[in-house]
Amino acid sequence: MKYFLPLDDQANPGRIPVLDANNKAHYMVLGNMNQLNSTIFLNDLNRSEVARITNTAKRLAESYLLIVLNQVPIRIRQVKFSNTRLYYLPELNYWIIGNKKRDEYTFRKGRHKVAQALILVTNLGPTLQINIFDDKHEPEIILTSMIFNQPSFVEQLLVRKKAGMNYQPTF
Repeated sequence: MKYFLPLDDQANPGRIPVLDANNKAHYMVLGNMNQLNSTIFLNDLNRSEVARITNTAKRLAESYLLIVLNQVPIRIRQVKFSNTRLYYLPELNYWIIGNKKRDEYTFRKGRHKVAQALILVTNLGPTLQINIFDDKHEPEIILTSMIFNQPSFVEQLLVRKKAGMNYQPTF
C-alpha cells in the first residue's frame, strides 16, 4: 500500500491526512513532536484513536514509545551516525535505516524489506511517501515514519524546491 502525508500543514496545524494514491483519506495524524514528551496520535476516519507515539528522550540517542490499541507497547531506539540514522524496534524486530541526504528510510525485518519512507516535494508541498509491503503493522509503520517529519527535513525540502532541485511530482 502506498500512502502520502502532506507535511505542509499551514491550513490545519497539527492535522495531517494520510492519503492513498487516489487522494482518499484513510487516517488522520494529530499533534507534533516539537518537544520532549510530545505525542502524535493516529486516528481513523471515525476519529477513534488507533495508535500514538511519544518522544520519551532527546539526548544523544532519541527514544520513543509507540502504543497501538490492544497491543504491547513498542520501544523505538535511535543510533546516530554521520549521514545515516538507525532505529530499532525490538518488539517487532524491525530495523529502520535512513539516509539524511537522500531523505529515504527503509524498514527491514532481517533481510526482508517491510516498508520504505521517502520525503519528496510534490504538488502538495513537502510530502512523506510511505510504501508498505507488509500490511501486518500498518499503523506502527505510519506513526514511526512521522519521526522523520522534523522541521529540519521540511525546511531543507522547501529550499530545494525553490532552487528547482529534487522536485519529484507524484500526483
